[in-house]
Amino acid sequence: MKVLHIVEALGGGVTSALREYISATSADAEHFVAGRPRPTHGTGDDLGAPSVRELPSKLSPLRMVAAVEDAVRRTRPDVVHVHSSWAGAYARASLRVPADRVVYTPHCFGFERTDLSRAHRLALYRAEHLLARRTAGVAAVSPREAALAGRLGVRRVAYVPQVVSLPGWALRERAAAAEQPGEHGPRYVTAGRICPQKDPAFFAATARELLRSRPDAEVVWLGGGTPQDEERLRSIGVRVTGWIERSTLLGELARADVYVHSAAWEGSPMTILEAAELGVPVVARRIAALESLGVQRLERTPSALASTAEETAKNPQSAGVGLDLTAVHNSAAQREALLGLYEQVASSAR
Repeated sequence: MKVLHIVEALGGGVTSALREYISATSADAEHFVAGRPRPTHGTGDDLGAPSVRELPSKLSPLRMVAAVEDAVRRTRPDVVHVHSSWAGAYARASLRVPADRVVYTPHCFGFERTDLSRAHRLALYRAEHLLARRTAGVAAVSPREAALAGRLGVRRVAYVPQVVSLPGWALRERAAAAEQPGEHGPRYVTAGRICPQKDPAFFAATARELLRSRPDAEVVWLGGGTPQDEERLRSIGVRVTGWIERSTLLGELARADVYVHSAAWEGSPMTILEAAELGVPVVARRIAALESLGVQRLERTPSALASTAEETAKNPQSAGVGLDLTAVHNSAAQREALLGLYEQVASSAR
């Protein structure tokens, strides 16, 4: 079975998720990738696909549709797996891309964005509803995303749990950090691109509370954004690393006392899973996606999030990571769900 992945922006969490999809099903499917690299948000990951074709970085929407059509024509895949909203729109808008072969992973639907007006979000919902007719299946990254896909009228919906694979050195570094508590104050860490989705203002308000309570605390944002956004965080005492490769991020994360997630909307953030897999306790803002994933310590306000983070840092052993990884987020479950959807779509398209 040939699977062609279309990615509008290769970088960050989408790249990490794609690497796991390919790894989970490589024994049963041959994977190809066509995408636009995002150099400033590269993770340093090898996707493990036999062919990774770079799409031009500066193309109009019509030319992007043509580039997607060309990738499909060259590959002749059994399944066209499109990732995120833009790639999903480019592929499904083309009548030359067989709709009965398209599997769509939104990685969070665009109409979930809270930084857009109600009218804009409604327009995005209507667009997704129309494009659902040209979607053979949705590989959802969370139960929330699966439920939304069902409401849109997609014929086949599968919840494909996200999985993270961590190198042994990161786990050993975490074990060493846990056994040798430093003389510094608690270290609170978040990760990702500084952008409206991650709501840096919410995180900044949380950081102020944490630093007011413990001036010796270290609050770190692993990632970067515009110079202005980075400076706003630095001005209140947050250490901003700028964009770093995944290996560097994991090293920083392994030394954290608490992982703090402030996003206003999400699909299924890989950084939460990475923190939990390392054994770093997770506290997060209460949003529908994280509720559906079963994240346990969720709060609605910055002050409540800071308070929960402080209590978690004081009692990390009794707190646990705050997410059950073994029951759902494992390679076997991911492989079964993803391969099952691929096979259904490929079989019905023949």
